[in-house]
Amino acid sequence: MTALQKPKRSRPIAGRIQLILILLLPISFILIAQQVNRELYRFGVLSLIVLTLFQIAFGNIPARYDWKRTLLSVILAAAIIGGIVFLSINLVPTLIRIGR
Repeated sequence: MTALQKPKRSRPIAGRIQLILILLLPISFILIAQQVNRELYRFGVLSLIVLTLFQIAFGNIPARYDWKRTLLSVILAAAIIGGIVFLSINLVPTLIRIGR
């Protein structure tokens, strides 16, 4: 490498995955909007939910993280999101009883 050449920096793994997720989200919307096949609709809704949760996780990972720290951050985000979903599901019956 000569003195004039700049080292090529690749996009961080979190940034690459985030770009892929952003490109897949419109496909989910198209699957939801189509009115031909109910199974495609269900797949679109499921993929929208999963892609959105992953987008939340990868969108909050700093660009400076290497792949190991990215993986740990995604696992932590998945645990937090899973915990919130678990608590929400288990709190609904209690909140319904309180409301009656």
